[in-house]
Amino acid sequence: MKKIVFIFGIAFAFSSCTDCQDCTYVSESTTTEVCRDDFASNEDYQAALLALEQLEAECK
Repeated sequence: MKKIVFIFGIAFAFSSCTDCQDCTYVSESTTTEVCRDDFASNEDYQAALLALEQLEAECK
């Protein structure tokens, strides 16, 4: 029984993970969270991160 609960716990942990980055504008100290799930494709997500970095945001 413990093994089944453990397996479901691991599956839930991995399914709830999303690829998000916090981007902080250095001049304004404003932080924006950018998540992969908010975009139609990985290319759109990467383009959004690149655009923020070009606007002098630091994404982590």
